[in-house]
Amino acid sequence: MAVYHLSAKPPIKRADGRSATAAAAYRAGIAILDDRTGVTHDYLRRGGVVSARLLLPGAAELADRAAFWNSVERHHKRRDAVVAREVIIALPVELPAGERARLAHAFAMAIADRFGVAADCAIHKPSINGDDRNHHAHILISACHADEAGQLGAKCVLLDPIHCKRSGLDDSVTWLRPQWEKMVNAALRRAGSQSRVSHRSHAARGIGRRPSIHVGVGPGAPQRRYRNSLHRERNRECHEIDQAITRLSALKIRLQRQQAEIAAAERSRSQAKRGVQRSPIAPREFRPPMPRLRR
Repeated sequence: MAVYHLSAKPPIKRADGRSATAAAAYRAGIAILDDRTGVTHDYLRRGGVVSARLLLPGAAELADRAAFWNSVERHHKRRDAVVAREVIIALPVELPAGERARLAHAFAMAIADRFGVAADCAIHKPSINGDDRNHHAHILISACHADEAGQLGAKCVLLDPIHCKRSGLDDSVTWLRPQWEKMVNAALRRAGSQSRVSHRSHAARGIGRRPSIHVGVGPGAPQRRYRNSLHRERNRECHEIDQAITRLSALKIRLQRQQAEIAAAERSRSQAKRGVQRSPIAPREFRPPMPRLRR
């Protein structure tokens, strides 16, 4: 069954000691020298990166990732500047690798066109010791506008949830979540899969079962391992419950069919019985009485 997951991560803020160059290097699995700080962020040994493409509005693409994200760092002057934002999406395992990549890149291009920003899409395969279905993509989004040539502009206020709240506007997530649902379902439909996803909660869809919990990163390796083990156990229970519900539904359908067949057979037998009872009695052959012999 296809799984829906889209999460907007906390913004990459300079005040938190983070940078767009480090974020891009980590997600793409490359080394980037930060011209502003002189620090080289080297993630060449990082495994699991399937591909990475830096997309711009108008279906444009940049090859020099280091130069672009360094220009983003230079563009923002404030010490507490938000330099980038990130969205993580789960790619459906029902699709082959090529279709998953095309789907992720299409969504990144839709983000770039919708908000007029750069979208750096890095596709990651499942971790070695994790769930082998966890194909996902990290989309690093510039906090400022970018044109088709990679030239930077003003801050993209539609990506800022605080600005949207103050202005009474819908934030970016209200567009991202249903858009991702629509694109995933279209891809599944083209692939001939019967699976579908929904961005709505179980409560909104009228589903009574407990939702599973995303297993991801967190503060501290020991705490993360313990928390994730609990989440995996709970998710395993939810999966077993879902399978049991599916089996019960199939048995219910089978029972209803058998009951319908039995009822049809009973009706046929009853009609046949009534037909026999109502059939006219065949007249007996007339035989003249035998003459009585006299003694």
